Amino acid sequence: MRVSPAQIEAIVDLEMTPRRWGALTILVLGYGAMIIPSVGIAVLLEPIKHEFGLTDSAEGAIPGMSMVLAFILFGIPAGLLVDRVNRRNLLVGAMLIAGIATALGAFAMGFWGILASRFVAGVAQTPAQPAQMSMIADLYPPEHRSTAFGIFALGVPIGMILGYLPPSLLIVHYGWRTALFAMGMPSIFVGLLTLALIREPRRAAHEIAGTLSRGIDQAVGLRAALRGAWARPALACIIGGQVFAALAGGVYLAWLPALLQRNFHMAPAEIGGAMAFGSGIFGGIGTFGGGMLADRMAKRDIRWKSWIPSAAMLCGLCASIGLISVSGTMLAVAMLCIWAIFWNLQIGPSYDLLQSLSPVRARGKLMACVTLLQVIGSVALGPLITGVVSQ
Repeated sequence: MRVSPAQIEAIVDLEMTPRRWGALTILVLGYGAMIIPSVGIAVLLEPIKHEFGLTDSAEGAIPGMSMVLAFILFGIPAGLLVDRVNRRNLLVGAMLIAGIATALGAFAMGFWGILASRFVAGVAQTPAQPAQMSMIADLYPPEHRSTAFGIFALGVPIGMILGYLPPSLLIVHYGWRTALFAMGMPSIFVGLLTLALIREPRRAAHEIAGTLSRGIDQAVGLRAALRGAWARPALACIIGGQVFAALAGGVYLAWLPALLQRNFHMAPAEIGGAMAFGSGIFGGIGTFGGGMLADRMAKRDIRWKSWIPSAAMLCGLCASIGLISVSGTMLAVAMLCIWAIFWNLQIGPSYDLLQSLSPVRARGKLMACVTLLQVIGSVALGPLITGVVSQ
């Protein structure tokens, strides 16, 4: 029996609307909880180095090599799982394993124990973001997705604030082991919350309601998904833009503290506060505002969803040039905040386009490929190339 678009949309709204915002809130908290250890481990590196007598190379391998290796080995298989299994259950398992692995790192007796903890947590994280974003794409219709993804991206500033500030306080009073154990608890808590309160959303409900296309929910292989992405210039450009934006963000996180210390003689506590303030508060303004702005402007012309990320990155480039050009500390912090606004402004509409242009059963695969390239660029290549050029 053929069902009309209006009937399907009514079913979707009836099922989704009462729990849509609650589900998104939990997904935001989950995104932030998974970011906390990735950010917070940087705060713990010096105490860990001194206790275990590590070299600088070993110290740098703890946050970087473990994460890159995990995504290289398991990122693509995780994306395949997202398109084939229950995403809610996959996300719950990922969050519980990541949280437990992080907490167990507090009992490590040496370098290899810490590295194993971070590697297992990294493997567990590989399906998390693709699953979360695929679920959001099915929870929200296209006209509201930029706003939804902009809100989802608030997990980044939330994770950065909670990753920088509480561990710093816990280290002072209780040591790095207590801080690392505490960093695993949010993932466990939000994972249980996800299990209790979120249901697996219907795949492709809004696309079917809008188009009635046959086969819209058919399975798509990895090779076919990649060929299809390459054949669609808009999707290929969005993927490339996301990868280069992540590379820029990785360079920012890795080298900005050194820049502020060398050029402006800021103390470590001042640097941490400035980065938490800029990336957290002003970054949050950018993520939330970018999604809402894109959805509003897209009612006039759908191309605004691509124009806004492009304009935001150009403005962010100008702010970064200003950051390395100014001579005063306050001006530098102001440029940092402006850069954070514009860099985060592109996230909501970019994620919206990536999910909306991808075949429904290829969303997890393509997001996993993008995440893999982002991790390689932001964690490995970006900071390394910047260091070589600077030297």
